[in-house]
Amino acid sequence: MGTQYKTILYGGKAGIDVDKADIAAISTEVGNYLKKKDLQAQGIKLPGLKDAQKMVDSARKELKSAMKSKTAQEMGTSPTLKVIGGIDTKGNLSATVFGILSPPKSGKPPANFDKTVIIRKDWGKLEQELESDRNAVVNLTKDWSKIEEALQALAVRHRGDLGKIKSDPAFKSLVARYKGDDVINRAADKQAKLFKTTEQRKDEADFGGITKGTVVLAAHGSRVEASGITLGTKLGKMTPEQIVAFLTEQKDPKKNLSKDFNGTVLLSGCFTAAGGIAPPDSNYDYDTFAGKVWKLLKAKGIKCKVSGMPGQARTGSDGKKSSVIPTQQKEYDQLKKEVKELESAISKLQQKLNSGDENTKQVINKKVKALTKRLKEASAEKELKVMRELVNSYGLDPLR
Repeated sequence: MGTQYKTILYGGKAGIDVDKADIAAISTEVGNYLKKKDLQAQGIKLPGLKDAQKMVDSARKELKSAMKSKTAQEMGTSPTLKVIGGIDTKGNLSATVFGILSPPKSGKPPANFDKTVIIRKDWGKLEQELESDRNAVVNLTKDWSKIEEALQALAVRHRGDLGKIKSDPAFKSLVARYKGDDVINRAADKQAKLFKTTEQRKDEADFGGITKGTVVLAAHGSRVEASGITLGTKLGKMTPEQIVAFLTEQKDPKKNLSKDFNGTVLLSGCFTAAGGIAPPDSNYDYDTFAGKVWKLLKAKGIKCKVSGMPGQARTGSDGKKSSVIPTQQKEYDQLKKEVKELESAISKLQQKLNSGDENTKQVINKKVKALTKRLKEASAEKELKVMRELVNSYGLDPLR
């Protein structure tokens, strides 16, 4: 075999029979390989995979032809071709078909088969880029700048007396604001772990030096209903224009998102990708929140991808997002309301169990049982309307 491999990802050292080879499996093995190295495995392009498949298909035909040859039959041997794939010694991701099509005859060497297709050139360089990727997760609900001025005013009011400052009801309110939103705090923490970075407050956000990673902006999203269509309006009480200004107009220019950035901005909040379908004869802007952010960034010369959730969103324990399927958002809202009402009704009935005679308790228990059954059904129906990793994106994935 002419091509030598330093890392075999498919076929093992001996290779796999060409008749059993599944070139598409190389993509899966590449993903597993990157995950083991804690590198981003999504969106990796393998432009030569189709050519590798053609090579294998052609080799199969030649093998069938060789197996029918008189030479092979006379010598009592069977031609064999194997497939191997991985990172070759030149640093390319490649696939090779190798073996013997016919045995030696009259002192002549055997007819060998040895062909290689490069699936992804300069794979080693790509790995270096992936290793140098930086990500940022910003919790937009944590913002020291929101309370800094008010704290200074409290300090002046109480003449620097720390005890009086802390006992002032306004101080507790300010601290609560600084701590951020509990739901977003949990989500941002999980996402920071997913992207192997540290959660940042809004006032300390730093996007400088990020070129191919992911920028996560975590906050609650808001929505509006227009002509029966759910539209995302704000993220963390910020408009698309304010989001773009936040990314590109920091006081310290070094903290701004670079024009070389071609990674992903993830607007991690509910309804950030809701909308995008305009009813006829309407002048209302039905574009999505994420779509608007993408267009504004593009106008500033930043060619990246902007992603958001098309419905009510949540963050899993692994930091990945899920979203309500947009066409089922209204049904989800109704079921969510029903679940809360059922929980409240069951709680009130259970409180009555401590009083009343035995007949009354039996009636209450019967009602609780019926409501509990419906609660389980409604909860299950509600969860069926949530899709894991349902994320809409604007802008092309960078060729990686």
